[in-house]
Amino acid sequence: MFGISFGELVIICLVGLVLFGPEKLPELARSSGNFMAKFNRALESVQQEFRKGVEEAEVGAQAEADATANAPEPAGNPAQQRSGL
Repeated sequence: MFGISFGELVIICLVGLVLFGPEKLPELARSSGNFMAKFNRALESVQQEFRKGVEEAEVGAQAEADATANAPEPAGNPAQQRSGL
């Protein structure tokens, strides 16, 4: 779980119990759980917006590439077009 072994988790819980006491520990756990839930929702929202932006950029780039590939070639002498005449 998050790269923390069971022994480390027990030590963290014991330190929390000593620092905050048995009365405050459940409240602290509940509030930290609420914070983590809100953080995960916000993170998911940002990831979703990022994916949407990337998809829109890909669609725009593909449409531009298609438009360039399907553009008619200009009429006239190619040598004159290169020289700007």
